[in-house]
Amino acid sequence: MMRILVAFRPVIAALTPSKGARNILLASSMAWVLTGCGDAAPSALTQTAERGDLVHRVTAAGEIVSAEATRLSLQPGNLHTIDWVIEDGSEVKMGDVVAKLNGEIASFQYNTNKLNVERESSRGVADSSDFAKRDVEIDYDLQVVEDEVQLIETFSSDLDTVYSRIEQIDNGRDLAYTQARGNYLEWDRDSNGERRSSKERLTQIQVERFERDANRFQALLAQTEIRAPHDGVVKLLRSSRSGEPVTSGSVEWGGTAIAEMPDLSQLVGEVHVLAGDSAGIVVGTPVDLQLDAYPEATLTGTVTSIAQLAAQRENRRGKWFTIKVGLDTIPAEIVGRINLSFQASFNVANASDVLQIPLTALQQENGLNIAYVNNGGARERRELQLGLRTLSRVEVISGLNEGDEVIILP
Repeated sequence: MMRILVAFRPVIAALTPSKGARNILLASSMAWVLTGCGDAAPSALTQTAERGDLVHRVTAAGEIVSAEATRLSLQPGNLHTIDWVIEDGSEVKMGDVVAKLNGEIASFQYNTNKLNVERESSRGVADSSDFAKRDVEIDYDLQVVEDEVQLIETFSSDLDTVYSRIEQIDNGRDLAYTQARGNYLEWDRDSNGERRSSKERLTQIQVERFERDANRFQALLAQTEIRAPHDGVVKLLRSSRSGEPVTSGSVEWGGTAIAEMPDLSQLVGEVHVLAGDSAGIVVGTPVDLQLDAYPEATLTGTVTSIAQLAAQRENRRGKWFTIKVGLDTIPAEIVGRINLSFQASFNVANASDVLQIPLTALQQENGLNIAYVNNGGARERRELQLGLRTLSRVEVISGLNEGDEVIILP
């Protein structure tokens, strides 16, 4: 008998998945050993399907936050230096200054673009003058060509008594060359006009671009103060560049939200749950909340939303789901208050007198939940319909009867 117990000790240790199931498996193993002291011993561990309470809770820390908040963002299109920002958690009235921005960069960019506008405008005037000068030169050359053609036609003759045959050929060549030169000058005049129009259009585009940038930076100069859009409390956010809370001297990209003003009339709970502990938590799961600052105040609520993806948290290992909890009632102690910490207990499973078996007795076959029952030493396959489950046990709705011995999978 002692040899049997020693032989099964490593088996029991290897098949103990958690503290919650340790006693049950140990008792089952001992029962198996004791019932196997005869000539024939069963070939696998079994446990009896029995009725009982099935309770599973997930606990996590959270805090009271606002369901909605107005974000205060920097104007896009520039890098901003914050000269001054209000203290975190300060109460403000509509129109109060929340932050002041340094306008040196915007001022430099504005002046630079204004100079570019003047430079491009001056360059356009100079280019226009050059094209006009070229038009005058072409007109003068065309007049010369016209005079030369007239002279050639006036003094040329096809009579052999006036010019020799060679002189007549030279006169014809001079006339053809002069006419061709005139055609080229007319083409050059048309081409100069097209080049002038293209250059003027390009200059206009450049001037409009610099003027647009100058107007944008002028608008930034007029908005170096960020003011509260309504009454409320200002909560400073973390810098997207440094990861630290926004402070005086922070340098932020345009469009970055530096603070938000939560709506204190709409409070919810925000809880971060490790991805490995989140199984079973769905929208509608009941939650009990215990405030750290007010232990006597117990809140109840339900899960209203769960983040689609688990994400890293600062100074925390693992990945976490962000879960929002809608509160059934808000005690007077926390009305209009946020950032109050609490401990949340998610009631994932809570059923009484249900038939249940260990999860280690289940397996999947073609999408079906299967368990094998020890039926007089033979393995009998059963298809199960399951209900609630915890980390170690699962409710069986159909497929088993109370007292059935399910085989624990190796």
